[in-house]
Amino acid sequence: MPSVFAKLNLKWQREILVINAPVSFEAEIAALKNVTVLRDPKKAKTVEFVLAFATTRAELDRLSTLLAAKAARDALL
Repeated sequence: MPSVFAKLNLKWQREILVINAPVSFEAEIAALKNVTVLRDPKKAKTVEFVLAFATTRAELDRLSTLLAAKAARDALL
């Protein structure tokens, strides 16, 4: 069975950003090979692959604005 990241089209990206991942998702992150996982969006200059978990509309709006400004090329958000 393909991993969640394979289903989300993670291919050539070697640095990704994962924000607010629940504990139940940590096993998927740990299974990634040859990928650096950043957790703080402020530390990324640009992003090409982001998986963000939000529980409120306000949080989604804040993350969307921040990540859109950092998106490079055909970023996957």
